Amino acid sequence: MSMASLELGESAYTSSWYQWDRQVRQRVYLFIMRAQRPIIVDVPFFVPSLPAFTAVIKFTGSIVALAKTIL
Repeated sequence: MSMASLELGESAYTSSWYQWDRQVRQRVYLFIMRAQRPIIVDVPFFVPSLPAFTAVIKFTGSIVALAKTIL
């Protein structure tokens, strides 16, 4: 998600935003500035990351498979 945020800012920068009217230029400029900071999701009980998400999904899949064999 953070990489997509940075790519959006880069895409906006490479467009011809400087040729548009002043109000649009200001909004695109703010968009570019905001996109330079990666999006961070705050979760109180663990650090969200791809490995953590993968582990949660694998564990959930194991629980579902166990429940299907029992039921």
